[in-house]
Amino acid sequence: MVKAELLINSNVAKQSVSNFVQTLNADNSVINKISVHHHGKVIFINFEDIVSIQTNNGYCEIDTTSNQKYYAAKELKMYENVFKEYAHLLRVNKSCIININHIKSYSKQEPCFIELNNGQSIEVPRRKK
Repeated sequence: MVKAELLINSNVAKQSVSNFVQTLNADNSVINKISVHHHGKVIFINFEDIVSIQTNNGYCEIDTTSNQKYYAAKELKMYENVFKEYAHLLRVNKSCIININHIKSYSKQEPCFIELNNGQSIEVPRRKK
């Protein structure tokens, strides 16, 4: 019984995050921001300001265009679900989501690497090319 309650509570928490992101503004268009806790505040980050999100020891590291790094204790899968409607954010491997608007270059050889505008290099698996 306790395991079932924990599962229900975790699904409810994920759903509430999704509902928050899909809140409508006055124009009835979807708000494209995520919230992150940072130094005792809640910071809202526009989707277009996200360069990449990478998993790192159970946390997600969010890199932005302003060279800020934010950390969130959420799974990458949760962010992937939130970004389904926003085609510019794409999961390129099991530990990284990138914004395709911030790709500087990519290599066509094996292994394939994507270089982002902030200098990051991300390996892309063969099946994701």
